[in-house]
Amino acid sequence: MIAFRALVLASSAAALAACAEEIAGPEPWPVSLEILREITEDPGTEEAWRGPPVVTVAGGEGAVTVEGDFLLPCVNYGVRAEGERRADTLLLKVRMAGDVFCANLKIKYAYRARMRRLDPGFYTVRVFHELFLETQGGIGLIEVQRSRVPVN
Repeated sequence: MIAFRALVLASSAAALAACAEEIAGPEPWPVSLEILREITEDPGTEEAWRGPPVVTVAGGEGAVTVEGDFLLPCVNYGVRAEGERRADTLLLKVRMAGDVFCANLKIKYAYRARMRRLDPGFYTVRVFHELFLETQGGIGLIEVQRSRVPVN
């Protein structure tokens, strides 16, 4: 009987914790972002160069690392990353922001983003790219990768 009561109490505590987490919503999570290089090599065709971004996600020692690329419409764009955590789901948004849109300019960059201070376990990582024009607001937000990775 005591074991049954302990099980009921443990289940109730877990349910309350999950409920509280759902009510609290996502928690902002620090992200470090590093621009690795400008991609200048020619992949063969214009379509391939402008193709979908290549994004990889890997878990590690207390962290998740995301490497990817993105196409900028102008050289004077700033790039930043924002992170959120909700339970075992991490959201990473890489935002390219500027004040003009240069339709004929092509600049592609590779980046690395890290979310650290994670407890061991499995995490679902969702990566979004956003194009943001200061004059119009967000004009494109797209999920470019979703992975489940282990963190040691």
